[in-house]
Amino acid sequence: PYGDIGAIPFQAHIARNHMHRYGLTSRQLGEIAVTFRKHACLTPHAQMRPKGPFTIEDHQNSRMVIEPLHLLDVCVNTDGGGAVVVTSAERAKDLKQPPVYIMGMGQSHSSEMVPPWPEKTEHRGGTKASEMAFRMAGVTHKDIDVAQLYDGFTILVINELENFGFCKLGEGGSFVEGGRLGLDGELPSNTAGGLMSEGHLMGMGHVVEAVRQLRGQCGERQVKDAEICFVNGYGGAPHEYPPTLSYSTLILRR
Repeated sequence: PYGDIGAIPFQAHIARNHMHRYGLTSRQLGEIAVTFRKHACLTPHAQMRPKGPFTIEDHQNSRMVIEPLHLLDVCVNTDGGGAVVVTSAERAKDLKQPPVYIMGMGQSHSSEMVPPWPEKTEHRGGTKASEMAFRMAGVTHKDIDVAQLYDGFTILVINELENFGFCKLGEGGSFVEGGRLGLDGELPSNTAGGLMSEGHLMGMGHVVEAVRQLRGQCGERQVKDAEICFVNGYGGAPHEYPPTLSYSTLILRR
């Protein structure tokens, strides 16, 4: 309805809306990009590791793609793939690698991002998916040791943190400040660099990284005593009719 022709203008609408309603700043978005690139620099296979880290000022000075999103607010283009093996807990006991268990899962579909949001948080995308996963797993947000959040754009991370209940509506910008998403932060996130810097494998990299973290196989980027990980995937066709966004969530345990 707004003339969107692709993901970037769509996400730019969402970012501008959040800035208008809640005071989100570009520098807060930059905090996400800087943190995830820092993690990628500790990841041997990361696509953007050779580029090295960058600063908030580098983010602010990167060219504007579609206002208010800078180049460094946008994920990379990647050729690659990922895979996981899922089997029964009984069979997993005999495998070479230590198993990681699926505690909970959830999926929901919505289109509320296209018209202006109502203020009712229950109508925000992904909320139902995360509630299903937490209910099935029998844990709370405070139990999550590490998160792998779908980060096609920095603004997506803000909305996911709010929609999944890690912070309140409108507080995503302040939540990511102060290194909270860093390896030593309150919610270490996208520890391999995410879609922003590890590589865009449609979210499969997030599942693989979650498993590696819970196995304690991440070397310099290992989150200490990581036991429970929250993972989410995102996608859909918001530019077509009917506009649909899909959210999938997992809660995994070592």
